[in-house]
Amino acid sequence: MQNQMNRYSTRRPRGGFTLIELVVSFGLMSVLVAVAWNVYVGGSTQAVTAGDHLTATQSAMVLMESIQEDIRQMAILNQPGTFLIPHSLLFSTNGKSFMLRKSALTNTDDEMRGSAFTVVIYQIIEHPTYPGLFTIRRLERTTNGENIPSKGRAFDEKVFASLLLKDIRFDLIVKLEQMVPYRSFVRVSISAASGPAGRNESKVYLVSNMFEVSSPQFINVRPNQSGFARRFLISATVSLIGSEVTAGPGFYNILPPNDWPDWGLFAPFMDYIDKNGNPADFEVPEAAAAVEPFAMTDLGLASSLRNHYVKTGTEYIRDKFGLDFRGRILGQVTAARPADGSPPPWVAPFDIDATSSATESVAVQINHFLDQTIIQGPEAVEQMGHLLFAYCYPGGLRPNGQTSFMVMPADAQSIVNGQ
Repeated sequence: MQNQMNRYSTRRPRGGFTLIELVVSFGLMSVLVAVAWNVYVGGSTQAVTAGDHLTATQSAMVLMESIQEDIRQMAILNQPGTFLIPHSLLFSTNGKSFMLRKSALTNTDDEMRGSAFTVVIYQIIEHPTYPGLFTIRRLERTTNGENIPSKGRAFDEKVFASLLLKDIRFDLIVKLEQMVPYRSFVRVSISAASGPAGRNESKVYLVSNMFEVSSPQFINVRPNQSGFARRFLISATVSLIGSEVTAGPGFYNILPPNDWPDWGLFAPFMDYIDKNGNPADFEVPEAAAAVEPFAMTDLGLASSLRNHYVKTGTEYIRDKFGLDFRGRILGQVTAARPADGSPPPWVAPFDIDATSSATESVAVQINHFLDQTIIQGPEAVEQMGHLLFAYCYPGGLRPNGQTSFMVMPADAQSIVNGQ
């Protein structure tokens, strides 16, 4: 009996997997493969996204460095009557593109004269594939319009062509300071996108900086000689005849020089190049388009002293920087610093907008800032008048017959009193 039970209980060896086991095994393997693939794809996507974001910021910094290098080599024309804009600097209609004179060692005949200049242009181009995005190009030309090869700039050119710009803005910032020459800066604001709109995790990064432009009236000026603020004087041979410098081609021209073969593509200097290769401008807000920055409109002020104060302050800015000036003018008036060295009890800053997007004229803005300054008393009104070289009487002729082209304490007090 025992032998019979052992005979029936003995298990035979298996010959393979059953169908159910194969189905279960295949299902588990599929799950593992799917999980591994998702991890791989997710990691790859994150790596690509992180790379796009890093590329956007790095490319913006490469562009910023190139602009800084050109501005530091800028050649500023300091001949009387030639304003910073449009003789040495020029911005497009809405400040999206930018050109400047740059010091160079060779003239238009490629001779090493050490006294030439070129014209450098940064101009944005509509992206051929991604709507709302732009690339940027850098051109460097002689005054007769010949392209200068970008030696050593192959990497930069590659970066510029691949950069996705959501926006860029060039602004001229002028800072007025007490009893010292004004200081000029070019502010560059770059909005770089990591990818086109709609792409997952696409972001826009803002990179902004300011680079100082030396005031042309106060650097390397020699008596009875004309020339640039730097030692690079003219675009052809320098001829010294007595105490004069003979100007070469393009020396007194505004930007761009009018002998360029394709001058019409840059005059007027527009914001960007569209997909068809034509220059175009962005739309300007209706309120800004109707404003002429230096229009001398009647402000309807009851005080004749205040009216002349605003008028002459506006004329100073217009005459100093020219009718073509488009930028912002910053300054501040402060109370006298206490003897113990503590901060002054009040500071009254002002910011005059003369850009293409300004919605009020310079005169109206000066009048508004004067309202704020009056609150601090006559001392502040007098200081602001000195910054703007304003005065209160026509021709500077005071009622007592004396001539004075500045705001006196009594004048400031009268303005505060509304007289």
